[in-house]
Amino acid sequence: MRFRKAEENDVAQVARVLAKSYNMDSEAEAAMAFRRELRQEKNFVVAEEGDAVVGVASWQMHDLPKHMLAELHRIAVMPEYRGNGVARGLFDFLLEDCNAFYKQNGVCLRKMFLLTHNSNARAQRFYEKLGFSFEAKLPSHYYDREDEIVYSMFPEKKGRAADA
Repeated sequence: MRFRKAEENDVAQVARVLAKSYNMDSEAEAAMAFRRELRQEKNFVVAEEGDAVVGVASWQMHDLPKHMLAELHRIAVMPEYRGNGVARGLFDFLLEDCNAFYKQNGVCLRKMFLLTHNSNARAQRFYEKLGFSFEAKLPSHYYDREDEIVYSMFPEKKGRAADA
């Protein structure tokens, strides 16, 4: 398994992963989302097995580097690769990428947060294993009658210092 930064020309393979993992109606919709999110300065990383992208994760800086705040936007893994450490590898690589960005800007990542559906217990358990903690519940945030859970972590406090 190899982890690397995603590129624009990964669009078809990233779209395949996103379409299998998110509430997207088609690979065309997933491709459009990937391109839009790249324009919005979201940072994508991928997991490859051979020449195939089997997982994708993304993060985004919030506001200015001096705020030292990032959102973990997505982690998605092809169904046949789930439960094999791919998501953990993506997160670790994503965190390295995020830390490198902040270090280049003379600061370190202070806090990372994410949102997940209240009904997605599997994701919540995974994020807790990574060191995230419950922070808040947002009623009907994206969908009517589906609350979002906000999780956050302070990487330096979890033994994930920017200089590590």
